[in-house]
Amino acid sequence: MNESSKIAEYAKSRFHIENLRPMQKKVIENIMYCYSNKLNNRLLVLLQTGGGKSLCFLLPSTIVEGITIIVYPLLALMKDQKRRLDLSHISSIIIEGGQSKQERDRRFKKIEDGSCKIIIINPEILLNEIIMDRLRNFDISLFVIDEAHTICEWGLSFRPAYKMLGKQIQTLHIKQILAFTATADSKTLKALSKYLFFYENYHIIRGGVDRENVLYHLRYSFSKDRELYKILLNPSLRPAIVFCKSRNDTRITYHKFKEHVEDIDSFYYHAGLSKLEKKRIEESFFASDSAVLFSTIAFGLGMDKSNIRCVIHYSIVNTNVLSFLQESGRGGRDGQISHSIVLFGSSEIKAFLRKNASDDAALLNIYQSDRCIRTGLCSYMGESIKSCSGCDKCSNSLNLSIDGLDVLIRLLLFHPLLYTKKEIINILHGNEEYNIAHHSFRILVDWLEDDINSLIESCIEVSVLIEFKKHIMLNLIKLHEVMKVLKSNSQL
Repeated sequence: MNESSKIAEYAKSRFHIENLRPMQKKVIENIMYCYSNKLNNRLLVLLQTGGGKSLCFLLPSTIVEGITIIVYPLLALMKDQKRRLDLSHISSIIIEGGQSKQERDRRFKKIEDGSCKIIIINPEILLNEIIMDRLRNFDISLFVIDEAHTICEWGLSFRPAYKMLGKQIQTLHIKQILAFTATADSKTLKALSKYLFFYENYHIIRGGVDRENVLYHLRYSFSKDRELYKILLNPSLRPAIVFCKSRNDTRITYHKFKEHVEDIDSFYYHAGLSKLEKKRIEESFFASDSAVLFSTIAFGLGMDKSNIRCVIHYSIVNTNVLSFLQESGRGGRDGQISHSIVLFGSSEIKAFLRKNASDDAALLNIYQSDRCIRTGLCSYMGESIKSCSGCDKCSNSLNLSIDGLDVLIRLLLFHPLLYTKKEIINILHGNEEYNIAHHSFRILVDWLEDDINSLIESCIEVSVLIEFKKHIMLNLIKLHEVMKVLKSNSQL
């Protein structure tokens, strides 16, 4: 049986896949060629999210003799990969922190007696010299680093084990070092070259970064929690993930969503939850066809829930393009249409008006330019596309208005410093004791009072409103400046 036939046979018998995708086939054939010819291989694979990265190293691991080690950044990913291997009746072990010596001995015995040849670990384990001494006893055919961009994103800051990864694995008997990621900008490539490959020769197999089935949308809002509710009421946009900046933001945004709606299953998830809570949430969300998950980036990195129909980015301030593509790439892994929706509010407008030239401002500039969003994202990653398969700018579907803002302007335009914030909320919401016989009374009766408060606070944040001795007035100069931000897209 020749190599190609063997690869096809294993894909079908072990993974129930009839046909490999072209990029999968290219990567697997590269790995198997180096194995058959006893060649050392240093390979970086850039394959878009949903492109089937895992199969590229799991399939060869079932064919080659010797051990395969797979490094993941998160325990949840380690367990998720083991779960998928178990479903395919492929034996593997996890080596992680907190295991007793007896427990580790039992797991390593499976490697030693040949009943298992896949080890799943995280980078911190490789700093343990006892573990390293045991690994040096094995011939390691494949050493895989999945989500390799984390070497740059985390290894240079709060995960020093990632920075040490290359140095540690040099002491092992390894034939092939294989790094996989969905996205890598120039900064990431430099970090991988330095800390993983030590500037030695390595090959890159690059798939396009563009996900044609992910449609990019932009929603202006000064009351993001209400905007979330409006979006997620649409059942065709669920299951959905809402990415938030921090654990606290995740929890608060989740609870505000529950104020709007109780009959949609929803959960919040972040790294601070207990293992038991994480497991419960993961299992519930994976099993649901209509749930919403509020999360930090701790969820989704490599997690394979294929039918996410919508990814909402609650804030893109201080978000780089690489992280954004990782987030939006959680959607549509089944190849069906998915929507990536950016909520562009007061924080984003304020950051954009500062004209920050840093990498973290690149995403703001892409969404505020008059260019196609998809073209801007791909261009930043050093790629070009022939045409856009869907974004608000190319489809002329961008809504330039901010819900509720015109109502607020009309109320305050001729009444500067007349009303306090509390009075404005009660007038617009329609509490009877604040009936001023004005057309603005009850005009936002279907809003929650918290949402009206968010509208006012957002206007204060960008200085469209000024609060003086608890009374509110319009800042027409700043209002004009904010309107110019919106109008920058009106020529599309």
